[in-house]
Amino acid sequence: MTGPADRPFRSQHGATLGFEVARRLESTGTRPHALFVSGRVAPTRARDETVHLRDDASLIAAVKALGGTDSQVFADEAALEMVLPSIRTDCTAAETYRYEPEPLLETPIHATPAIAIAKRLSTRSGTGGNASAACSP
Repeated sequence: MTGPADRPFRSQHGATLGFEVARRLESTGTRPHALFVSGRVAPTRARDETVHLRDDASLIAAVKALGGTDSQVFADEAALEMVLPSIRTDCTAAETYRYEPEPLLETPIHATPAIAIAKRLSTRSGTGGNASAACSP
């Protein structure tokens, strides 16, 4: 792999996906240069959440609380009806993911923001390679 794809960036739920992709790539002998993640605790730490089981209104409220979604999406009922199943599926995947022990990643993991750094950067976070954390506005 060369170019931006060899340094994927994933945020929140996508951080777990990026971690699993890096694991699969390493298992085939291809090591990404780095994995950049944010908004997610280490994959070894199970999330005990049930947002995916909530009714639509509660699920929407939880997504709004995360921030980062244009408020016009929530005002447009047709758009919301179209994306809500994907949001629920994303929450289901994130909340039901369970880490399966495998060899630690050699791929360096860079986490931002620097919240819960110890959780993300310990060897229990899933990396045997370098790791770093950074704060960003």
